[in-house]
Amino acid sequence: MEEAIPAFSERYLPMNSLEESNIFDRPDVFPAQATLVPSRAVAANQDRMSSQPSVCGAKAVQMVEQAAELIKEYERKFVAIEADARCFIERVEMQRATLKSHVHSLQISLAESEMRARSLENALQRSNTEIVELQFEIRTLKRGLEHAAKELTQSSSYFQRIQEKLGSI
Repeated sequence: MEEAIPAFSERYLPMNSLEESNIFDRPDVFPAQATLVPSRAVAANQDRMSSQPSVCGAKAVQMVEQAAELIKEYERKFVAIEADARCFIERVEMQRATLKSHVHSLQISLAESEMRARSLENALQRSNTEIVELQFEIRTLKRGLEHAAKELTQSSSYFQRIQEKLGSI
């Protein structure tokens, strides 16, 4: 297996002006004229692997199997976490819907209570007005009664004088 990495003869080109500075001029982007050269690190690694006994190959296989098991374990944990998250999201959505419904019913109750309160406030205002009017009428009647009592007392004294004068005739 031979791998290659791009080699850049013009890796760090100076920018002459702002017009030339676009994304493809940056050193981290492969230029079109890049050539592929075999990687020395890959070649050295291949030499080292071929010169070591097959025990290292077995160990490498064992490490790959362990990594695969670890990946499978992480995948199982991820699936469990994902299932838990879905259950949590569903539960939260159900609670949100329940709370939204409850809030809606509370808003309706609040509106009804406010209407009843306004109605009762109007009735109380009418009652207060009626009480004031009745108190005024009571004072008027008391004055009329006091006036009638005075007139009765005066009429009674006039009546007694008339009887005295008639009795003396």
